[in-house]
Amino acid sequence: MKIKIGKSEVGSRKWLKQFILWSFLLTTYHLPLTASQMTGVITTIKGEVQVLPYQKNIWQPSKVGAFLYEGDTVKTLKNSQAALTLTNGVVLKLNQNTEFSFDVTSSIEKVGSQIKMAAGQIWSRVRPKTKFEIHTPVAIVAVRGTEFDVNYGGGKLKLKVYKGIVNLKNKFGNKDVKEGKESSAGDDGAPEEPKDSKKEDKKWDDEIVSKGSLKIETKTAKPVTDVSFEIAVSVYDADNKLDKKAKPGITVKSDIAEMSFSSDGANWSSELKTEGFAEGVVKLFAKTSASGANSIIASSDGYTAGQLTITVSPAKTKTLKLKVTSSTGDEGLLLKFKKK
Repeated sequence: MKIKIGKSEVGSRKWLKQFILWSFLLTTYHLPLTASQMTGVITTIKGEVQVLPYQKNIWQPSKVGAFLYEGDTVKTLKNSQAALTLTNGVVLKLNQNTEFSFDVTSSIEKVGSQIKMAAGQIWSRVRPKTKFEIHTPVAIVAVRGTEFDVNYGGGKLKLKVYKGIVNLKNKFGNKDVKEGKESSAGDDGAPEEPKDSKKEDKKWDDEIVSKGSLKIETKTAKPVTDVSFEIAVSVYDADNKLDKKAKPGITVKSDIAEMSFSSDGANWSSELKTEGFAEGVVKLFAKTSASGANSIIASSDGYTAGQLTITVSPAKTKTLKLKVTSSTGDEGLLLKFKKK
């Protein structure tokens, strides 16, 4: 059997060989075609923050509520700070003159789990059982559920651990740094033996004050495509208590272009801004034509962003064929029903 495209059989054979080669490479080495997976959202900005999108060469000024994706590079300028919430729940605070990028991964489970830090200072809070790593040219900081500070510059990495245990490693060795301890590492030897951290009267990350956090929930257990479902966004204060008096302006959106939102079920938008809180909760509607995993992000200036990832199933349709008899003869009628 010969495959012909147009008039050139030789060209078709060449095309077929290329297709087989690319299929082999993609299935064997999991080469990323695009870096479209969302990694987080910017929740606070003091000063100026810039983002270099993946595979682009022009830095762009960023703003609160901006989505970040695999491969993006983020930097804070002089006298500037920022806070981010990643899709895996990790919270980052960036001091001035900090630059890092998100790794591009071949697995959705690893999205946002690893960053490459070029310079600056990052405070991190990682939830229990969540894997997170910060890679620098001289050492790797690996954690599971902790709170710590990394300062990198001049070929030297300094680590302070406030909660939990952090593993600091490089090609010369590794050290487990426990709560209340600090260590450092360079490119000329193994990480230093951990020692007691010096007491600080004021930490730089305290300047980035969190007003609280947002939480998204839905009672729809099995949402389906093209059928609206209700979501609720709640506001919690800094002590993680429902703030019934808070009415912040929030933005709700998704990294999925096919998803839209509405406050009344009639007017829909891909990005919804609302302040309609009652007792600390606002109820909205969402719908999407895309089946599979859909992420929803609620953000507000100064609040840790809320995230909800839902699995949307394709709507089931049933077809009913009817035969209608009239004075003009028989006619066929086809009805399609979509199950909600």
